[in-house]
Amino acid sequence: MKKIEPHLFSCKKTFKNSTIYQRFLNWLSGEFDLYLQDDSECFTVYFPYKKLSVTQLKKSDSSFEAEINVEATISEEGLQLFNSVDSLYNHLLTMHN
Repeated sequence: MKKIEPHLFSCKKTFKNSTIYQRFLNWLSGEFDLYLQDDSECFTVYFPYKKLSVTQLKKSDSSFEAEINVEATISEEGLQLFNSVDSLYNHLLTMHN
């Protein structure tokens, strides 16, 4: 049997303050509320054959930087999930500008 390596999509996003960062996590949680979620070390959502994780990297002044990772066994599905998370982030930015 052949092991399938996951496809990884990753980016870093900046948030102006903790309120906006927490709102982003809340929106992600609401968007994917039917899937298993874990918020212990980082925010993680588990899907069939893919996984989304958001990790807070650093905090400078009042802004936050977070790394968003999507792992998927099928690259098209991973890219679709990655794009939907990016779209959610962009929508959040337009609301707070």
